[in-house]
This record gives sequence, structure tokens and C-alpha cells, in this order.
Amino acid sequence: MVKTFEKQQKLSVYEFDSENKLKINSLFNYIQDIAAEHAESLLVGRKDLEQWNLFWVLSWVKVKIVGYPKFGESIRIKTWPKRQYRLFSLRDLLFYNQNDEVFAKVSTAWLLVNAKSMRATSVESLPIPINYHSEEDALTETPDKISALSPNKQLVFEKSIKYSDIDVNKHVNNAKYVEYLFDCYSKEELEQKTIKEITLSFLSEAKFDDEISIFREKLSVTSHIFEAYNKSNEKLIFKAIIDWN
Repeated sequence: MVKTFEKQQKLSVYEFDSENKLKINSLFNYIQDIAAEHAESLLVGRKDLEQWNLFWVLSWVKVKIVGYPKFGESIRIKTWPKRQYRLFSLRDLLFYNQNDEVFAKVSTAWLLVNAKSMRATSVESLPIPINYHSEEDALTETPDKISALSPNKQLVFEKSIKYSDIDVNKHVNNAKYVEYLFDCYSKEELEQKTIKEITLSFLSEAKFDDEISIFREKLSVTSHIFEAYNKSNEKLIFKAIIDWN
């Protein structure tokens, strides 16, 4: 069985920002889409797992940006399930530009969750084993806890969750959270900076009419850490670190 999966993707105008750079949330949409497609081909996709009362949850993502494709280009995305790490199933991705040069390296960690107990379970409980491709790494990092913010954290974004934020699973999609992170920055900051790396850890969900608050702390001039809270239940939704060039 082929362990890796590839897809060509034509980039659209709405996926670029005012500086003609591919939006990072678009990258996250592609990460989810191709992971879902590959899982389906491996018979461990959404429809397959429903019969066993299981589903996948994206728990952690790390993205390193090497360059940016240009508007109008087609890109190639390569992905593969890499290995088990604790309860996580690790999946890596490489994004190639039109010249077949890598412009983004990605590592993700997925949890297999029991729909009845809503608890994570080992991937070994799957009736169909996952054929891991451990010979290749896009990134070597594994899911680690992101440090908590200090009392000096600054409230930088607030939002009430509405129709446009909700996906088919009736909660906010992780790519939307990436949008919110970039909305924490001013126009001037975004014009002056180029993102180098982003890491997110997803901890709970936000649903329709929830109120979320995002706090930021500057670790250095080029490194910022974030925490997003659900004001409705005071739960921590996600944590993130963004490093800029």
C-alpha cells in the first residue's frame, strides 16, 4: 500500500492577503482537507470511523514557512501518517511551489476519540491498522505543552461566534482560529513582518454565540505567545506561538 498521498491545488485570489502572500489560514484548510482525503483512502476517514463510534480530532499543529507561492500558481501537497506518539497519531505534510521547491513544512498530531465516552483512545483500537511511513520527517518536533502566559498578558481580541465561524461539526474550525490570531495584529505590524513559524495546541471547542477572548504576550520582538478563552465557560480554547522574521 502507498504510504504517502499527493494532491495538486490551484491557488485562488481570495487566499492571498494585501501583501500578495498566501494566508496562513488557507494553509490550515489544506492541511485538514488533504488529511481527510488520505484518511478516507486508508479506510479510516470520517464515514469509516462513524460505524465504530470514533472520530479524529486535530490536537496540535506546527508550521514552518520557508517561502511563499505566487498568486495564480498551482502547488503540490504531500502528506503521510508518520508514527504513533503517546496517544497521538502524527501526520506530516510538505507544500511545494510551482518550481517544486518546498515552501512550508508541517507536522500535526491527531487524537482518536470515542464518540460515546468523548475520551481519547489508542489508534491500536482501530479495526484497520494505520500503515505508518516513519522513514521521512517534514519536521522532527513532537507535541509539547506551550508555556502559560504571565500576568502581563494583554487582551488583544474579542469576538462573538456567529454563523460564518461554524463548520459542519457545529463548532469553530481550527483555520478560523488562525484568522483570529492574525486579526490580533495591526496593519502596520503585518506589513512589516513575515511569518516564520506558527504552533497551535487545540484544547476545547467554541460554538455558536460563545464569546472568546484572546490574550497575547511578547516573548521577544519576533516571538509572541497567545491564549484564547471561552468567556461562556472560562475554558482555554487554544494556545499558540507565532515567530516572525
